Amino acid sequence: MSNHHVMGTATPKKDSYLVVDGCLINSFEPNLYSLNDIHKASGGSASKKPAFYLRTLTAKRILNALPGERWEKLHVIRGGVLQGTFASQELVFAYALWLSPDFYVRVLSNLPFISDLRNGEAK
Repeated sequence: MSNHHVMGTATPKKDSYLVVDGCLINSFEPNLYSLNDIHKASGGSASKKPAFYLRTLTAKRILNALPGERWEKLHVIRGGVLQGTFASQELVFAYALWLSPDFYVRVLSNLPFISDLRNGEAK
């Protein structure tokens, strides 16, 4: 199975997109990324769905520790073209680590901010 395809149908903003292993990770609002797309990019193990991660004590503690309203950190869309679970970068990192350490490193290395730092283009 090839991971080189586009997930979902949203058009990400230039400054908020993320591509992991050739898979476009859709965004909702400027700073929320699709955990469903992250899950698919990781291989889509049935035991590692976003809903299972969000039930963990670690995920609950991270949500509580992050500043802001809950909807700014985690947003679930049911139905429609852009349905799924969208989370802040912090939750994306934590979810990626929960999926696997190797996948976590690949997610980090594909973040626009990290790429900009490597290329000397950080703002």
